[in-house]
Amino acid sequence: MKNIITKDEYCKISSKRGLPFRCPVLNNCMRRANTILFFSYYDKIGIKDPIAYLISAGELTNDFRNNYLPETCEASSCSKSKDVFYFNNVCPEVNLFDDTHAPPFAQGIACISGSHIDRTTKLNKFRHYSECPEYCANQNIR
Repeated sequence: MKNIITKDEYCKISSKRGLPFRCPVLNNCMRRANTILFFSYYDKIGIKDPIAYLISAGELTNDFRNNYLPETCEASSCSKSKDVFYFNNVCPEVNLFDDTHAPPFAQGIACISGSHIDRTTKLNKFRHYSECPEYCANQNIR
């Protein structure tokens, strides 16, 4: 695995870029909401209103709909079965900081894409929040 971003490295990137340690748009980000849905409530993906479900589960604030940042340009995705867990373009902060929702094989790593198939883990892409499309769009960064 190359370019793994651990909590220490993440902190260094934030400091080097003069940014807050944690993502400032985290609580309003649809990518984070989808990541939580995929990782912890996968059986609820097909429900009519996943935002309402996540609000009722205490995962999102009551005013999330009023302030949320939609996913831009790269959609997050996930596929799970008994022996397969695949995810792509998810929120790096969920895996890095949220042991409640992060899959055990990706906990503590700012991984946005990976898989765990038949007990074999591959973590493919790593990202700091400052490289996420939603943060960049919110900061008017191109």
